[in-house]
Amino acid sequence: MTYATDSQIRKICSIDTSQCSDLTEFISTADKWVRDKITRRHLCENIEGVIDGSNKEFRVANYPIADADLDGDVDASDVLIYYATLSTVNNFRVYGSSKTVTSVVCDDGIINVTTAPTTVTALDGVYASYYSWNVYEIDYDLFKLISSYAAAGLAQRKVLGLAVNFNAIPYQIRNEIGGDCLETAKTMLQGITKLSAAFNKLF
Repeated sequence: MTYATDSQIRKICSIDTSQCSDLTEFISTADKWVRDKITRRHLCENIEGVIDGSNKEFRVANYPIADADLDGDVDASDVLIYYATLSTVNNFRVYGSSKTVTSVVCDDGIINVTTAPTTVTALDGVYASYYSWNVYEIDYDLFKLISSYAAAGLAQRKVLGLAVNFNAIPYQIRNEIGGDCLETAKTMLQGITKLSAAFNKLF
């Protein structure tokens, strides 16, 4: 699933299928751009929890945990858990493959794993990669609307022939070449991020 949708984009900017049949690239770019604005990414964070072979509940430092895969909810697919060991050659930390997550309690930063780590399987700790929200109010309908406007702006630019070699442009900077629809998306994003910043100053 995605935040931006084909039908919403075409409704916003009146681009029909004869002008642009596939909006996938714009949807992917817009969704990632919105996610980068409303979340923070955390890579291989050493998380809290007892490692004793029976405990399966761990907590991240930054929560609420956010929607990493852009499907409109927060669940086990939005986090990656690693049981770290140490290399026998140079004592470097080795993360190995990610472990199965049973459930996530996003508001409390709790992650439940299927198999409890031991002092052998997680000799150097339990680590998580995830996103956390940096906005005060989690409104998926608003996020989807913003992403659709951003994607519409990018699609407009492509239809007008102003986005040369579009696929070669990194998604982090593609938003700079959009049109009025993208400006609308930027304005909406600024509104929710400013509200969150003001709220955070109170605490």
